[in-house]
Amino acid sequence: MKNTLRLPELAERIGIHSSTLRRWCEEGKGPRHIKTPGGTYIFRSEDVEKWLAGLEVEPVGKGECESPCPGLCRAQQGKAECQKVQD
Repeated sequence: MKNTLRLPELAERIGIHSSTLRRWCEEGKGPRHIKTPGGTYIFRSEDVEKWLAGLEVEPVGKGECESPCPGLCRAQQGKAECQKVQD
């Protein structure tokens, strides 16, 4: 398939451990995917982009994030909290 990623490739690209991404997928928190009978996770690039866009955050509060708060925001990064951007 063209424009697809396997689980380890996507995990590395977004900077998380592959077991974390696998768990998120099993919990319904990860991007839309295909799971083969052999257990391989395959992600379409367009589905990953939509998922990441839905996680986009912006810093709030008095301080500025030392990190750009990329798609995967933790409760606090740097000096400011990050929150999910509302459409």
